Order: sequence, then structure tokens, then C-alpha cells
Amino acid sequence: MDPFGESHRFPLILSIGPTRSFPNPRRGLSSESASNKVEMPRVTVKRGNGDQNLMNRFLCYVLVASCLVVPASLAWGGNHERPPRVSIFTAPPRDFPYPAAVRMLFERALDCRRTPFEPVTLPDRKSANLAHVIVSHGEGAVEGGSGSFLRSEGRSSQLDYILVAALETGREGVFVNLYGSATPFDSIWVALLPPVPLDSLGKTAQAWADSAIVRFGWTAGEERSFPLYDLQAEELFARGVATGSLGDLEEAWNRGSHEGAKAELGYRLADGEYPARGRKLLAETDSLRLAPLERAAHQARILAIAGNSRARTEAIDRLESQFPLRFDTHVQVARMRAEEGDFRGAAEQLRAAIRLRSLDPRPHRLLGDFALRAGYLDMAREEFHRADELSGGDALARIGLASIDYSEGFPEDAALLLSHPPSGLAHGWTAYYQYAAARAALHLARGFYGEAVIELKRGREEAHRLGNQEAVLDLTARLVWALLEADEPREAAYEAADLRFHEESQFLASADPGLIPFLEGIVAARFEDRGAVSAKRLELEAIGHHPARAPFVEGLYFLRIQSGWEAVPPLRRAVRISDTVRNRYYLGLAYLGADQAARAIQELETVVERGESLLDFPPVLPDAFAALGRALESRGSLDLAITAYEEYLNYRSYGDPAKTGVPIIQEAITRARKNRRNPYPVQLHRD
Repeated sequence: MDPFGESHRFPLILSIGPTRSFPNPRRGLSSESASNKVEMPRVTVKRGNGDQNLMNRFLCYVLVASCLVVPASLAWGGNHERPPRVSIFTAPPRDFPYPAAVRMLFERALDCRRTPFEPVTLPDRKSANLAHVIVSHGEGAVEGGSGSFLRSEGRSSQLDYILVAALETGREGVFVNLYGSATPFDSIWVALLPPVPLDSLGKTAQAWADSAIVRFGWTAGEERSFPLYDLQAEELFARGVATGSLGDLEEAWNRGSHEGAKAELGYRLADGEYPARGRKLLAETDSLRLAPLERAAHQARILAIAGNSRARTEAIDRLESQFPLRFDTHVQVARMRAEEGDFRGAAEQLRAAIRLRSLDPRPHRLLGDFALRAGYLDMAREEFHRADELSGGDALARIGLASIDYSEGFPEDAALLLSHPPSGLAHGWTAYYQYAAARAALHLARGFYGEAVIELKRGREEAHRLGNQEAVLDLTARLVWALLEADEPREAAYEAADLRFHEESQFLASADPGLIPFLEGIVAARFEDRGAVSAKRLELEAIGHHPARAPFVEGLYFLRIQSGWEAVPPLRRAVRISDTVRNRYYLGLAYLGADQAARAIQELETVVERGESLLDFPPVLPDAFAALGRALESRGSLDLAITAYEEYLNYRSYGDPAKTGVPIIQEAITRARKNRRNPYPVQLHRD
């Protein structure tokens, strides 16, 4: 049930106009003439005289050419020149203890010595073959079969340079022999470096970079500081970064005070596994001891978590200009693209990140989440399964799979998947906290309001028992929404006030400074308190954290007082700032209240065609079907209206009828079926 009552959910509809088709491949909702296919934009050229036909044909050619050329230019980051593609291989002895550290040190040294480059990760078998050919051939021109193989592999992988660091151990220490070849890969150079003790191997990394710069004729850029840590800590850090292992990252930090490992661990924890501890680690990280790439990524991450949109965009632009086509750059740009509603751009960035680190579960989970919210549920399922497989049990991926079942109209399957957190999860904190929030959201979606409140209170008690104050506060924030959904506004107001004066509220204030005034704002909207709503809107605008919240609160107030035409402008601003299903759902309600059913259908179709994560609060998908059915019925699309109403009942049939409005929907279905048999102009009256 919507927290603002039935009166605004189904407002009086007067406008009648052309019916809009309602395709939905997931649920089989479509008009009689529409197919369940995803349609691409079409260019229609009308017949005319010869000159006009020629001009139209020319415009079509220009449009097609722009479609082919523009994405290629965007792939290199706008106006940035494409950096050289460099593949770096290490060929250590079989028993060498630090193979991953050597490659990471080489890349870090190049970052500290020269202009940007794009590291290219090739399959293990291909990289081993290339390294073997280069090392066995030695210095000089490459001819015969070796030359053909090297050129074909370099061309197929679109490489500009190949670097191989061959290591040998002896009595005098470790010998590092560098081999290099540049396109068209017709010659190989070799640089033999003097032996060094194993413990001092990292100190020679800058000498490796200098040799490569001289041999390839690169222009060295501004020299940056080169942080160096214990080799075992470097190996643990490299493994942790490649596989997403929190244990390796934590061990690297504890063993060698590795600031890079500390920053990476903090970001991954803040990204979902343990936000409070993650933000603390990020705040304590000494950025001066980070490598150049790590420092630029660290700045972008902190600003992203802080919700500072403008500063974050500037930081990501700097990251992309200095270190284009790197893993961290791809991930940060993907997040920004997804928030802008550009799923295709976000997916391309994450696919590139996965190619660089195929064993890291995080980009798979992020891609699954983006695909879910864009409505590509098959892709989302595949990526969530892959993330769960790579991590050996990923709680957030399991919640994502449950969200897919829920979005596809199978809430019972989602409930079964969330009934018990899987055993052996690496992050127990995520299991109990996020699972409680997801189960509560599913209860709300199914109309079990009391169970949702109980679930959140139980989870909050468990979090309090374990001393996790952040989980206590976050579950309390969700509880405010749940109480409004359960039509208990006074209890919701009490919980919101308790958050304001909670002794541990500094956790929320530092992580999300706008959350408490946002919750107070939606409670004030429920009580139709215009003065309090205006005050909270101004407070949210002054804070600037998640800027869509201020217009959203204002729009809710106008919906509550049944003034749809006044609710449309602020909610439209909220959608422009943050294109989420929740914002679009309430914008659709505003259009219904403003007697603009056609626009309401457009917004509500978008909501039901997308997926909804059970970590979003509150869930709006079932209510979106009910509102969509009402809008379609007012336009005379009775078959589609009945289908939408039945989808609502699929979620809410077993909930509390007094609160879910199931009898109203059943009556609407009966009315629509009667009107379908005896068609006449639809006239809806408010009860």
C-alpha cells in the first residue's frame, strides 16, 4: 500500500486520447498489434521529388555514419587521444614466490614515469605463447614462423607494444631480462639488468620502466612518487585486486601497512559488504603514499560515496584523462553512466573492466545490478550467478537473483531464495543485514505490512546485539518507510525523530547527511504539513547530498493533497536528476492526478518494464501495475488494463485486503470486463 493513501493513487481521470501500446516482453503484456520485440529507432523517408529523395537518402547516410563513428570516439573518452595498448607479461621461474607482484610493480613504475597507456590482459595460454616466442628468439629481427606468429597475434589483439620481464634466480640474486617489441613486431630488443637480492627486487622496477621508455622512444611524462612495500604485501595486494579477495587485501594491509591495499579494502567494504568500516578505512588512508592511479581512483571513490555529484564528475574526468581504459576508470565511469540512465554505456565500461580482471566478482555484480534496473533480466541473472561463483557465495548477488524473480512476477520464488542466507558466505554482516532489508521489501511488495515491520525490527535488534550501529540506523530508516506503507504515520514520525536524536547518528550523518531530513520530509508530507515540507526541502537543497530528494519530498506533498498538476514539476526534476523506478512511479501518479493519462502510461510502462532491486525502499512495482491499469482503463485499453490489474493481484492476493486495496482492483477488473463486452465511452467517478 502506498504511504499516502488510496485517494491519490487512483485519481479522477477525464482526458481521453489515442491509446498507447503496452509491450512488456517479461510478462507478455502487449497490444493486439504490437509484438514482443525490442524495437530500435527507425528513420522513415517519405516519397517526394527527386531532389528531396536524394536529400533524404543523404541524411540517412549521415545518420548511419554517425551511429558508427560516434561510439568509437566515445570509447576513447571523448577528445582524449587513444593511449598505446601495452601487454605486459612476466615469465618467472616455476617456484618464484611473487609473480603477480612483479607485473603490478612494472605497471606502477610506468605510471610513475610516463604518459598514460592501456594495459591489455590476454588469455593465459596466448600470453604464455607470446612470452615464449619472444624470450626464445632473443634480440634482433624476427623472421620465419616466429615473426608470422608474433605479428598475427599482435594484430589480432590490437597491440601496440609487448613487454616481457623474464626472471631467473641464481646465487647472486634475481636476474631481470626485459624483452620488448613494437608494432609491426618485426624486431625484438633485450635489456639485461644486473642481479639484485630478492628483497630488493621492487626497487629496480623504475629501472625497468626507464629501459622500456628509452627502447620504445616514449616521451616520459611528469615523474610521480613510487610507493614501495614489502614484496609479500605487494603479492597479496596484487592477488586481492585481481580476485576481489578481502582476506588478501586485509592481510596485505596488516602485513606491510600497504596503503593501496587499505584503500582498496575500504572501497570494497563501503561498496556493500561493511559500509561503516569501509568509510573509516577510506578516511584514514594516506593518499600521499598511494601510487598515481590508486590516488586518482581514491579521490573519485570518496566523492562518489559522499554523494558530491559535481566534484565527483570532475574527479572522474581527471581519472579518465590521466589513466584511460584502466579497471578503476572503467568502474567509476560505469557507475556515473548508470546514474545518468545510460545502461548501454555503463555495460560497455564494465565489460572492458571484466576483460582486465576476469576473476574479480565485483564488476559482474555491478553489471548484474545495472542490467536488473534496466530490465535486462537474463543478462542480470547470468552476471549475478557469475559473481556468486567467483566469490564462493556473494550475499548481494543472491539478493540480486531474488530481485529478478520478484521483477519477473514470481514473488514466492524470491521469498524462498531469501528464506535463509546461504552458508559459507564470506561476509556474514551483509548476510544478516541486507537479507533482512530485502525480505522486508518483499513483504511490503506482497502486502504483508505487519511482517515487514517485524522483519525490520528483528533485524535491527540483531544488529544492535552485534554492535553494528550503522545497520541499526539504516534498518530504522527503512522502518520509517515500512510504517508509512502500513498506514502507521505516527509510529513512523516517532522513528524518524528517534533517528535525529540517536546517540550514534553521526554514522548516518557522515555516510548520508541528507537521509534524516529526507525521512522527516516524507513524514511531514504524509501529515500534509506544508511548512515542515518546505523547511526539509530547503535543508536538503542546502546539504546537496542526493539532490533528487528535495524535489521528491515536495512532489509527495502535492500528491498527498491531491494536487497532481503541482506535483508534476518537482517530480519531473527528480527524475531528471535520478532516473529511478521510484521517482518515475510517483511522476506517473502525478500525471494521473493532473489528468494526463497518456503521459502517466508512458512513465508507468517504464517502471514495469524495468527490474526493481529488493534493496530499494520502498518497492513500487505492484502499485505501478495498479496505477497503470487505472490509466489504461481510462483510455479505453481494457484488455491491457485487465492484464495490469491481474499482475497487481499476482503480488498482493495474499496480503491484508483492507490495506492492499485488492477488493478495489477486483472490482476494477469486473468493470473492465463488462465494458469490454459492452463497449461505451469510459467515465470514471471517484467513490
